[in-house]
Amino acid sequence: MTSVPSAASALVSAAHVVTPEVVLSPGWVEVVGDRIVDVREGLPPGRVVPEAGSVLMPGVADVHVHDAGGASFATDEQLAVTS
Repeated sequence: MTSVPSAASALVSAAHVVTPEVVLSPGWVEVVGDRIVDVREGLPPGRVVPEAGSVLMPGVADVHVHDAGGASFATDEQLAVTS
């Protein structure tokens, strides 16, 4: 019989966990593998108090970028346009 390793898991807490419905202050998120499996208000079991002012927005990807270090997402056609 071959055993299957369990997915990595993590509990992440913050002073404020922002969801589409409510802001939990404080709150925590449980992640198993690549999935958010639980979002709750309060402190996670056996964990320390989150840093004051910390904010967690589970499931939100920050796509705000600047052309740092010369990197760009613009196409050649977009770069050819001048104003």
